[in-house]
Amino acid sequence: MERKIILVMMLIATLFLITACGSSKLDDKKSAIIEKVLTVNNVPYTSVKSNSDKIEIFYETSSATNYDAQIINDWGMIFATSANFNYTEIIIVNTINDIPVAKLTATSNNVKLLGNGWINESEFWDTVKIESVN
Repeated sequence: MERKIILVMMLIATLFLITACGSSKLDDKKSAIIEKVLTVNNVPYTSVKSNSDKIEIFYETSSATNYDAQIINDWGMIFATSANFNYTEIIIVNTINDIPVAKLTATSNNVKLLGNGWINESEFWDTVKIESVN
């Protein structure tokens, strides 16, 4: 009898670990919606990964035709689209030829503050963490 109880408890613990570590159906749906919005707006992303509080979008910068203007516009589209899902962290991983070179991290709250005019662009960019990827 003890063996059965231990076995059942191990199975339950394994089930919790599997569901806690994997992405949920809701995360998959959010990612699919974000992918569709980015595709419709011609944002050259390569992948979208999300969990309940963080989203990471890989963005291919070598596709930009009007480099600075297009990249800033694409970042704005990525941040704005992701902010609608209230992620704690929105991470854009910039890649060049599929090699990660930089990460930008913002919060949905700060994106919404900018969108509502409660902070200006300079104040917003002061809150964005920008780091190189080695």
